[in-house]
Amino acid sequence: MALYDLRPVNNVTVMGKFALTEEVMRRDKLLNMTALLYPRDERFRSAAKASAKILFSSIRQGQLPKNVFQHLQNVIMNIDDLVVDWYKYNVKKEYLFPDLSHGGWSDHEGNEQKYTKFEVLSQTEQTPNPDNRVTLSNQLDKLGCPQAKLTNHWSEIDICSVKRSQLVFAEEFASAGLGELQIELDGDRPVASLSTHHNMGTTRMHDDPKQGVVDANSQVHGISNLFITGSSVFPTGGYANPTLTIVALAIRLADHLKAELCH
Repeated sequence: MALYDLRPVNNVTVMGKFALTEEVMRRDKLLNMTALLYPRDERFRSAAKASAKILFSSIRQGQLPKNVFQHLQNVIMNIDDLVVDWYKYNVKKEYLFPDLSHGGWSDHEGNEQKYTKFEVLSQTEQTPNPDNRVTLSNQLDKLGCPQAKLTNHWSEIDICSVKRSQLVFAEEFASAGLGELQIELDGDRPVASLSTHHNMGTTRMHDDPKQGVVDANSQVHGISNLFITGSSVFPTGGYANPTLTIVALAIRLADHLKAELCH
């Protein structure tokens, strides 16, 4: 299982993951999605922790989750363990389990006795949605300037794609003898984490000024001396972290401007 551990190889940090094939995505009309594995002990992702996560996520979104009273009961009945883990993580700054920042677990001894299961963390693509946008709010910052307001919703296409992809992974894990994938739901919807979101789009790249803000050279349509680069020009987000593509776009734009200035 070391393949799926976060570890250095030739001075580069790498980590294996499961991914949908292009054939499966085309066949089932799925958005791109991958799965990362993290070893967990028997207390991880208990009903109490899952309920606490759902409640906090719902509060941030200004809504009540389904089965709210069951979630409250789960938290209250296990409040001692939740408080201890919160203290270790937030006050003592101890990491409680392997994650995207803490790997190396495959080199430790006694893993078979310590860990009883794996958490499967998925990274998934969202469809471009004009209703998801950044606008100016009525709330002002300390300098009297309007603060940005982010509007982001999961569409039914996004949700259906995640649910079907989870079933594909479950079927393949079982077929390969890797174990049973237990899918965590909030009602009939996948449990979504906000921790790895990257906000993209809003100045998307397109040849047609009616469908995009910048052209193929990152120039704002109709303005000869204004260019934009970064993840805001992505026509679609994909599932992977955007930094490498952002750097590539910046280098590409620099080369384009250099060539233009030399004329």
